[in-house]
Amino acid sequence: MRLRSAGLLGLALTVSLGCVPAPVLWSSEGRWLAYTMAVRSEEPRLLPPGWLYNVKPDPETEQLGWSASTNRPAGLLYRLWTTRPDTGDSVVLEESRNPLTAPVWRTDGKAIAFGRLVLEPDGRPRFEVVVQDSPESKRIVSKQVQVDAGLRPAELPGLTLAWSSDGRYLAIPLLQPTRGIAIVRVDDGRVLKEIPDACLPSWSPDGTKLAFLRGTEPQSLHYLDTNFGFPKHLADVGQVCQPPAWSRDKRSVMVVSRRKARAPKELAGMVTALLRVSIEGEAKDDLTLPTDPREGDRPELGTSFCFDQDEEALYFSDDADGDQSIVCRFLPRGRAVHKKDNPIDFTIRLSSFAVTPNGKTLAFRAGGPDFFAPPGLWDVPTGRFTPLIPDDSARLEWIATLVASARQLLGSGLPAVVSENGRSIERATELPIPGELAANLPITGRLRRLGRVGKTLCDRPFDKAEVQPAVRDQVDEARLFFDYLRGDYDAALRSLESLEGRVTSPDHRLRLVSVRAQIFMGKGQVERADRAIEFLRSLERKAPQRLEMTPAGPTLTTEDTSNQGWPNYLALRAKDLAKTSGVWPAANLDRLVPEAGDPRGFEAAMPFAQDNVLELRMDDVPPVIDNLQEPPLEEGRNAPRPLVPVEPGAERKLPPQPLKLRRVRRPPF
Repeated sequence: MRLRSAGLLGLALTVSLGCVPAPVLWSSEGRWLAYTMAVRSEEPRLLPPGWLYNVKPDPETEQLGWSASTNRPAGLLYRLWTTRPDTGDSVVLEESRNPLTAPVWRTDGKAIAFGRLVLEPDGRPRFEVVVQDSPESKRIVSKQVQVDAGLRPAELPGLTLAWSSDGRYLAIPLLQPTRGIAIVRVDDGRVLKEIPDACLPSWSPDGTKLAFLRGTEPQSLHYLDTNFGFPKHLADVGQVCQPPAWSRDKRSVMVVSRRKARAPKELAGMVTALLRVSIEGEAKDDLTLPTDPREGDRPELGTSFCFDQDEEALYFSDDADGDQSIVCRFLPRGRAVHKKDNPIDFTIRLSSFAVTPNGKTLAFRAGGPDFFAPPGLWDVPTGRFTPLIPDDSARLEWIATLVASARQLLGSGLPAVVSENGRSIERATELPIPGELAANLPITGRLRRLGRVGKTLCDRPFDKAEVQPAVRDQVDEARLFFDYLRGDYDAALRSLESLEGRVTSPDHRLRLVSVRAQIFMGKGQVERADRAIEFLRSLERKAPQRLEMTPAGPTLTTEDTSNQGWPNYLALRAKDLAKTSGVWPAANLDRLVPEAGDPRGFEAAMPFAQDNVLELRMDDVPPVIDNLQEPPLEEGRNAPRPLVPVEPGAERKLPPQPLKLRRVRRPPF
């Protein structure tokens, strides 16, 4: 891949440090995206074993992006990607077992710069800044040895570089002796200025000024010109998680910050504000953005923002109560919110915003934690969402995020199942019974949307010919989950049959029988659903009993289980569904069809059918018995044929059966 002409527009730049994941960066013409992704160091199973059958509340705030950055897992590999969204082509520019920083494009588009950690022979880390002119050509422009500055290696993808528009200077992270910013020449790597206690640099469009932030609580905004003298303090801005954005006239700097409310105009707590600070004087515009209220004790995860090229629209993230992530399109001139939405689902936290130069496509990271979050695209005019999948690890991250979102919706939207005596009954799975959620409910549409997106991810071919069984199993489980949610019961039945052959747990197999019954209900096959439900009820009636000594004497009692009573609830829902859909019960269907199915055939198809049970079937009577005198037949009645025990698996021999005609009703006239 040849690096196209690209550049960083200051207004489209979105970078994070700590509270926001590593950014995704557009090229100047909006054709390429550059970003850093990490591969988890744990086993390749992101979805825990048995997640499909686990119905207990299990908050997955980390996978949805609602956990603090300190909870991030370790990474096995770090990859620097460039992706062309219109074709889906992705090229890995750097792969390392040590962390990488976020990349930055040079303005002319002929190079990309990034930082990386390299281990010395004695095991100490060394920080290098690399300029890459092509996938095969790299050049080290800066080295820092004896890196400490309290840096954790996992924080490196949250650090960023800034490249001046003339291509002469790079603002890079300074990791010794204290954390800060260093300005170096790109041609010879000479350090021109060191700024301690500084972060989040941003060059002005003409490359003559560098804005950055200092401090912690609150942070302050500063800038420095190319004379590299003493930095000038502009304003105290509160909590900021992204670099400043320069205005087109290069005379002011803008940030979106979280700060304390100012009475009496603002409500108590924290507010999100847009600050525009002039670099020539003390003038500062402080505009409070319309955000939803949040609980005061929640941790601050930062606010992601970006401007379009014309400064007409501001995109920023709004974290509302109940872990709801909202993307707002705000028009600063009219001080009005034009759009509030989430391209995937409100349960998934979005961050690291970057908009294309034409302002039509918003790039972001979805879920978490941090730099593990996969990137995605939102076409703003049409509302279409496109996940970016450079490799299988990113696909698994997307699948895990969508599953976590759907499970959170199901956990809060499904009704509780309670027995007649008030005891709570555990569901077989979290998949809703058909008709349990009304079709006009918002949660139903959200679940179908997640199912459609997840299905496309599961059907994508694997990158490698040989795939680990753990990876294939979790993709097959997710395929069944998404097929069911989107209402494609034929595909769900095929996914179920593909999955149940590899299930070894008896409890999990029984739960899949419940899923099979639910699929039959969704397809309108009431008779087949009744057979599956009756099979589950028969097993419950044969539940093990224990002998207890009571004051009245010895008594046999049935052991209570968490899901005892679920088949009865399933049967009740099937009956209600048959009534509302106008489908006749199975008993009436038997009178209207030429042949009724044999219920023993359904039990024989069960993967856990008992092999030691003898069947009583009609067979040809042996010749010795045929020679015996049979009692005369009673007039008007047929004598029953003898039943002979047959071992399971033996070939069934049925005598010729008379033709059964379809029942015909007499016309009422």
